[in-house]
Amino acid sequence: MLISIGNFFFKWRDKVFPLVMLLLVIVRPAQGSSLGIDETLLDVIGILAMVAGEALRVGVVGLKYIKRGGLDKKVYADDLVTGGFFTVCRNPLYVGNILIACGALIVHAQPVLMVSGILLTLFVYTAIVAAEENFLRGKFGAAYDAYCKDVNRWIPNLARLPAASAGMAFNVRRVIAKEYSTITAVAAGITVLLSYEAWVAGGTVPTGTWVALAAIVVVTLGVRAAKKAGHLRAD
Repeated sequence: MLISIGNFFFKWRDKVFPLVMLLLVIVRPAQGSSLGIDETLLDVIGILAMVAGEALRVGVVGLKYIKRGGLDKKVYADDLVTGGFFTVCRNPLYVGNILIACGALIVHAQPVLMVSGILLTLFVYTAIVAAEENFLRGKFGAAYDAYCKDVNRWIPNLARLPAASAGMAFNVRRVIAKEYSTITAVAAGITVLLSYEAWVAGGTVPTGTWVALAAIVVVTLGVRAAKKAGHLRAD
């Protein structure tokens, strides 16, 4: 049952973060405190989680890029990737996504949405990973079983990070080409969430909001144009 659910969510996984952001815009954020925790502290925790999630994604893409899983929106993989960050954690990109989504929910801090959204995010990615593991075990057999015994599914083993990156060059060009849309989306998400809080609290949007969003748009369009012109060919 979980595998079938995971196959469904795998098809629509790219819509998870935009859906979370839509809900965060529709529902007014908490003011003062949420679940007995000060709003400012929740903002700090949430932003740190979002930045950590994106930093993890950048590390994965920069060290050992893995093509976006799937074929015709179904779980698929040509090779079993075990290098780079995949020696630290079996699902580093998904861990990054979870941190970003949950961080945004924590910044917003509306109690019901925060708790239900975090639980839903965890369930969605748990189901997706169950579907992927079922496919990978069926295709790679004993090699995948050995990999699973050696590497954690979710919790990164940071002690392995030096060995994981040894002899590997960090590919900045690839990070820009492959990850720029997620980086700018996270930056825009943090900007909008904090500005929304300020608007709810005081009735005005900080001037810096428009400057930040304009800069994000300019960077996004600039990178996209450079990529189409062939200036950001990633290995």
